[in-house]
Amino acid sequence: MCAARPRAKQGDLTCKARPSNRPPQSRRPFSPTTRSLQPTCPASRYGITRSQLAAMRARVTRCEICAAEGRLVIDHDHRTGRVRGLLCQNCNSAIGKLREDPELFANALNYLERHRG
Repeated sequence: MCAARPRAKQGDLTCKARPSNRPPQSRRPFSPTTRSLQPTCPASRYGITRSQLAAMRARVTRCEICAAEGRLVIDHDHRTGRVRGLLCQNCNSAIGKLREDPELFANALNYLERHRG
């Protein structure tokens, strides 16, 4: 339901919110017969080939920031689209939440050092 708009009355077509009885398409179960829901290779989203991604995964087995083992995701620069490397989901999200801004990272580091217990 639209958070910014009042609840739409039944039959009112002015609110573009998805009816509550219909789940979002992204939550529909995957079906091998539905072509549009088939997962794509993550490499294709970032302009690299499957073999380039495989080579990266063979070379990098831990997160390049925190050294965590496990599933690694592709990190890329949102301005240029250039792939930077492989990170764990937490580190990749942290970079995104700080808007890829080195100054914000420095501020966060200073904050943590000031409040170290």
